Formats: sequence, structure tokens, C-alpha cells
Amino acid sequence: MELYDIIVVGAGPAGLVAAKEAAEANAHVLLIEKNEQFGKKACGEGVSKATIAAAGLSPDHSFISNQISSAFVYPPDEKKRVEIRSKEPDGVQGYIIEKSVFLRTLAEKAESKGVEIQTATKVIDLSRDSGYVKVAVEKKGTVAEFRSKMVIGCDGLGSVVGKKFFKRRNVELIPCIQYKLDDCNLENEHATEFYLGRVAPLGYAWVFPKKGGLANVGIGARGVPVKVYLDKFIQAHPEKFGNSRILKVEAAPVPISGQVEEIVADNAMICGDAAGQVIPFTGGGIHSSIAAGKIAGEVAAKAVEEK
Repeated sequence: MELYDIIVVGAGPAGLVAAKEAAEANAHVLLIEKNEQFGKKACGEGVSKATIAAAGLSPDHSFISNQISSAFVYPPDEKKRVEIRSKEPDGVQGYIIEKSVFLRTLAEKAESKGVEIQTATKVIDLSRDSGYVKVAVEKKGTVAEFRSKMVIGCDGLGSVVGKKFFKRRNVELIPCIQYKLDDCNLENEHATEFYLGRVAPLGYAWVFPKKGGLANVGIGARGVPVKVYLDKFIQAHPEKFGNSRILKVEAAPVPISGQVEEIVADNAMICGDAAGQVIPFTGGGIHSSIAAGKIAGEVAAKAVEEK
């Protein structure tokens, strides 16, 4: 049974950054991801400039799909929209990324620091054993066990680590759905769009433009069938989407109740979506997950060094 200082479960933004930070502090780190590929979770793919910097990256064209210079915010009377422009010297407020490529870039950075990454590997059980955590995994029908001094659960809302070692009470979720559309006729391809009010009761609709007429168009709302509202929104804007086709459909619940009460226990932590570290007002979680992962990785490395 191989022994690691830290095992990180989940290779999203939180897990990849946590693993990298821990390895940079000389911890022996294993990162486990249940999917074969990175970035399977639904995502609008919009990030700020600060998000890229927090991840320790430069805005590389390999994962940057589009630069964003402003945002249009539409109230129920869409004629009264407000434009929020970037105050940055270069005019760039943020980016629309290709999340799968962004995560691969983070993975390469983690591996360069010594992190071992195993994809298509599912955690099936965890248990404490004489001051260590035993992690049982399944990969292509084969079961194996690892031991570690610390486990960090960055494995999303259904977190195996969270369910095993933590009580996550009063977590409120809202459904979100997004279409990737082609042939969008947008007024400004470098402006994100947000629609508030009746278009998405107790939520909002978004348009995140990618290059070449592509856009991520979605809705998150409470207590309503979000697909119905997204279809209505698209139909109500034929000038933008009248010639568009749906290339991809993604849907996922998003936690909006804030950070859960317990995120640290003996030999264990949770962060990212697993810990509810999503901005409740917007449902955005990439930046907060990166920040949380960085803290978790640094603290975990220090803890195992002192153990």
C-alpha cells in the first residue's frame, strides 16, 4: 500500500491548485480524478484577470477563448441596460476560457512540481487508520488502496470526502442550464451580458461570448424549470439567436448557501464546491475555488510536515 503525504480528490480548479501548492512545499502528493478528462462539469467559463493571476498563470492563448472589455446588465426593461466598462489600462476586464484546456494547463504545472495525477480513478471508500487515511479506489475494474497523512476533498457537491468525514448541513442548491450556441449575432463580442428579473425568477440569464459567433448562454433560477426559461429567453431574442444552433447542453446544480460549517477535521479538509465555496450572489466559483485550494494546499503541507 503506497504512502503519500497528501491525497487530493478531484481535479477541478481547487484540487489542482491545492495539489500544486502542497507539492511546492515538498509534500508527496497524489491527485485522483474520477473522469478521464478534465473539465467535465458544466461551466460558463467566464473569469476575471485576477482569477488567472491567482492560479499562477499568464493569460495564454491556448486556453483564452476571448477577451472581455465590458458587461451589459439588462433590467426587466431591457431598453434601460447599463454598461460596465473595464478600468484596466489595457481595457481587458476578464476572459472567456476553454476550461478543459485551462485545467490541463494547471495539471501540467502541478505535475512539474512533482504531483502524481491519476485520472479515470474513482474513490470508493475512505477510512481512518492509526493516524492515517486509507483511500480505496477503482480504476478500470481494478481496486487499489493508498494511505496518506491528509486527504483534501475537492470533488464537488457529491464529495466522497465530504460525505465520509463532514456534516454539510443546510446546503441550498439552484439548478443551472447552459447551451453552447453558434451563429450568435451579438452587438459586442467582447461584452458579457446579464439579464435580471422576469427572464429568470430569483436568478439571472447570461451570455458569455466566445469568438466566431459562439457563445455560452445559460440561466440559473430558483423554483422554476430552468430549461423552459432558457428556451423562452432565446426565443425572445431572435435578433441575437435566430440563426443559432445548440451545439452542446450542460446542466448542473450550484450551491448558493455559502461555505459549509465544517471544512477541516482530523486528517481531512474539503474545499471548492465540496465546501460550498461559491459566490452566492453570482454562482461563480472558479476564483474562490482557486483561492481556497491554494490555502488548503499550503496548510496541509505544513500540517503533514509537523505530524
